[in-house]
Amino acid sequence: MSSMSAFKVRINTHTADTSAIILLADGVLIGVVSELLDECHGPERGKWVIETAFGNDVQSHGTTFPSASDAANWLSARVAGGMFKLDGEVPELR
Repeated sequence: MSSMSAFKVRINTHTADTSAIILLADGVLIGVVSELLDECHGPERGKWVIETAFGNDVQSHGTTFPSASDAANWLSARVAGGMFKLDGEVPELR
């Protein structure tokens, strides 16, 4: 099992969707999940998406997830073969 870590970051999407979490497996960036915060998302607002993923040709096909933890687990299971535990506070990247 890989060593998993996650950090909160802000991303520039030119919308209100700036809240994101970068996901690392053994210190290697495997993806970024972001929260849909802009009003344009309607009922999907507040859900999470895979903004980008690296490795194993992973594509989420626009899938939304109810939480950051769900999105991170979906991605990490496909790329790193492990699961993230985002139940507590995710630290900000400094």
